[in-house]
Amino acid sequence: ELSGLLLGRVDFFLPNNNNKDNELAKERVGSQTVFAWPFPEAATVAKVLKARGNTYAAMGTAPEIWNDMLGLLVNVVPRPWWQNKKFSKFMADFS
Repeated sequence: ELSGLLLGRVDFFLPNNNNKDNELAKERVGSQTVFAWPFPEAATVAKVLKARGNTYAAMGTAPEIWNDMLGLLVNVVPRPWWQNKKFSKFMADFS
């Protein structure tokens, strides 16, 4: 399963686009680490739009340490724990 798997870095700006807003995005956000996350939109949007191919959703956060921590937790914490409501609530409250 992909959920929580670190996928690498993506640009949060458009390459070869020098307009003011894009330059701000490049300066303020730049490239960030993202990880797979089970947003239902990844499956439902493609279905509604009748798009072909594979879809997935990814997200990242700042500061970067939160992405690193999530990646570590996904590798260390057993999958069934994430499905436990008390554990998930604890993690939500912690974050």
